[in-house]
Amino acid sequence: MRIRLLIFVLLLSNNIAIAGNDNFAIGARQLGLGGCGLTLRDIWASQHNQANLGWMHQYSAGMYYENKFLLRETALKNISAAIPVGNIGAFGLVATQFGYTNYNQSKYGLGYGMRIAEGFAAGLQFNYHALRLGDIYGTKTAFTAEFGLNTKLIEKLSFGAHVYNVSRTMLTKTPTNEFIPTIVRLGLQYDFSEAVIALLETESTINYSTNIKMGVEYNIKQKFYMRAGINTQPFQSSFGIGYQYKLMYVDVAACYHQVLGFTPALSLHCNFGQKTAGNETAK
Repeated sequence: MRIRLLIFVLLLSNNIAIAGNDNFAIGARQLGLGGCGLTLRDIWASQHNQANLGWMHQYSAGMYYENKFLLRETALKNISAAIPVGNIGAFGLVATQFGYTNYNQSKYGLGYGMRIAEGFAAGLQFNYHALRLGDIYGTKTAFTAEFGLNTKLIEKLSFGAHVYNVSRTMLTKTPTNEFIPTIVRLGLQYDFSEAVIALLETESTINYSTNIKMGVEYNIKQKFYMRAGINTQPFQSSFGIGYQYKLMYVDVAACYHQVLGFTPALSLHCNFGQKTAGNETAK
């Protein structure tokens, strides 16, 4: 177990050098789809693309837990909420925590997404970050902003775009200038039918190779979901299942890294209250 933790830290050493606080792929649905989430209109929009909050028509709350590589020290936890305002948009609240006592990342965000035109939405979010590095280095804090767009190109094809840490915020001004990563994501979703969707995304971080993500979701009888996906940088395969009971959604997923092993995840979320007016529904 300790050997795997050491390997994990070494593989992430470059990220730590730029201050950590990555934009984690929250949501077991998204994990099962290889981390794709730019075009998915659900509670986890506050972590993937705030524009999708524009299609939230019910109050929604959810929680997420991910045990990275089955290590207690690399647990990832999140709670999220969506609050519709009128019939064109919604606020999103998000709190994410990763790590353990000696290495801990936290992110707290408030976002808003709205429909600007038929089939087109935009969103913006402001975040507070905290990074704790043991008792020696203490805690560093910073603020970032992120924004996203979502539009339907043709009847069955949607496009999403998102930029995380637009201003290239630094946690500390040192000789190495420790930046929070600036991440640019572009993605497409094609609806083969009401039951089958396919997703393709690119994720680019300054000074790093572009990560390509692909995922497929199959909806069985409107209640059960099966998912699979892959990443290229690093190469990981993923799979997941989901179940809907009335307004409650339960999703389970896992991804596999050829060196570090499995990462299981579980998310729960619930929609409640009366739907506000609108012509779209969110999962």
